[in-house]
Amino acid sequence: MDFSLAGRFTTFEIRAFVVTAIVIAAAWFWPRAGSGLFSRIERAGSRLSLRKTACWMGMGVLLIAMRLALWPIEKAPVPRIQDEFSYLLAADTFVHGRLTNPTPPYWVFFETVFVNMRPTYMSKYMPGQGAALAAGQLLGHPWIGVLLSVAAMCAAITWMLQGWLPPRWALLGGLLVVSRFFFGFGYDMNYWLESYWGGAVAATGGALALGALPRILRRGGWRQGAVLGLGVAILVFSRPYEGAVLCVPLAAALGWRVLREREGLRRMAPAMAAAGCVLGAAGAFLAYYNWRGTGDPFLLPYVLNDRTYLSTPNFVWQSMGPPLTYRTPQFDAVFNTWCRMLWSRDRLALSWNGIRWGLLRKLDLIQTFYFPASLGLMVLVTFWRLLKNRKARFLIAVWLSIAAGVALTVWFQRHYPAPATAAAFGLMVFAIRSLRQWKPGGRPVGLGMSRALVGLYFAFIPVNMSLSWHDHTIANECWWACTRAGFEEQLRAMPGKHLIVVRYTTQHHPGKEWVFNGADMEGAKVLWAREVPGADMAGFLACFKDRRLWLVEPDKEPPTLEELKGDARQTLIDAAVAPPPR
Repeated sequence: MDFSLAGRFTTFEIRAFVVTAIVIAAAWFWPRAGSGLFSRIERAGSRLSLRKTACWMGMGVLLIAMRLALWPIEKAPVPRIQDEFSYLLAADTFVHGRLTNPTPPYWVFFETVFVNMRPTYMSKYMPGQGAALAAGQLLGHPWIGVLLSVAAMCAAITWMLQGWLPPRWALLGGLLVVSRFFFGFGYDMNYWLESYWGGAVAATGGALALGALPRILRRGGWRQGAVLGLGVAILVFSRPYEGAVLCVPLAAALGWRVLREREGLRRMAPAMAAAGCVLGAAGAFLAYYNWRGTGDPFLLPYVLNDRTYLSTPNFVWQSMGPPLTYRTPQFDAVFNTWCRMLWSRDRLALSWNGIRWGLLRKLDLIQTFYFPASLGLMVLVTFWRLLKNRKARFLIAVWLSIAAGVALTVWFQRHYPAPATAAAFGLMVFAIRSLRQWKPGGRPVGLGMSRALVGLYFAFIPVNMSLSWHDHTIANECWWACTRAGFEEQLRAMPGKHLIVVRYTTQHHPGKEWVFNGADMEGAKVLWAREVPGADMAGFLACFKDRRLWLVEPDKEPPTLEELKGDARQTLIDAAVAPPPR
């Protein structure tokens, strides 16, 4: 059996571990090294941190400024994940002044994954991320909404930390947030900023709710109650399940204060009333949103889509249903093969080995994303000291609640626990603060180690940038998305309107879907449709006869774009009605 480190960690990770070990050893033997420089930086930070509003707003501005500085070499990302296209459909719908869209004619040829076609045409997902992208689209490009949402998250987390920690520690936490989500390792670690399906919106909602809590407990007030309600409402419209899990310790803390103090209820009544009004309005809007999209105020578009297409349930105690029948081989490959395979892999089997594997996999993804590198190490080292701190204990309870929630679900992505992002950074700052106070034998070892590890975290920024902005692996994986975008741009530059029919082979990768459209199907310059085996395309093509017809074959190397005229158009019709190959 191979026990080599090379089989388990990348070369960079091994080198990072070695450097970290050397830095820790140096801090142990020379804890006052660089004390003059660190002291000057800390004093300057302490003075700046007293301007609280400027600090939390400045974190958002700093994130935007740094990312725009890279614009000449790193433009807006190209969508490539099915979820991204679905969110972009939601954004385009909102920009057109609608909550949903009418089902297009011959909708079978436009049917695609993670999008509802009946009773209305709309994204399956909650509207929070779509609303952020819509704001960006109104400003010129949907990715502007991504940038603004990540900036808002950085600002909200800094504001949250100001409610839990002294100002200078909150400022440090804000700088850690900005560096983490700007200088992440490659697409997987930085996709909240470099894609259209990250967790910044939900993280903002969680930060507002967590930041309002200590302020309400200290002084009440309707303003903080409104912020609490706004934060919870954002969670409802972005990640409702994980948001509900986050609200359990929040509600417990508020309830405990009411029961513990005789005047607690009266003092917090204005805040609770304000939060209730905001949540009431949010609930009414959600019911209306559901009614417009599904015809039922209590039926989420997400649930409707799952009922229509999925035989794989969301929770570990549920059983997988029988395979469903779909109109196209691509849907069969996605839902009956790919999804069922992933579900069987990710579901916590009713055995110790299955439970252990599933939990460890999720915990590993959580640790690497939310508690990275030396900061996560400090949380681990100081964990027992954190348990003695009342505020840190609550943040630990938040993460235990989130961990329990995601353990009960089958599907998992790194942005699912996003509502607890602020709690993660709160714990890391508490850990730095706790480690700083450690003085074995009267020596300021903790002071030296905390300075060294935080300094090392920031020192790795140039390396992180190199790995993030020049990730050739991801470039190779998304070449097809760039090709698709290139075909669309090519046709947009040509006169008239266009209809692209996509012809897949039986070997097509289920994760590389080309058929996605915007909200305005009638007025769109370019429409994407799929070839449906056994379906008569004559009526479909007649309905769109005013458009130039094109055929794309994504599985050719390279993919081809060919205009169909005359006999070629009839050949497409004949090929569609032919029985599918066995």
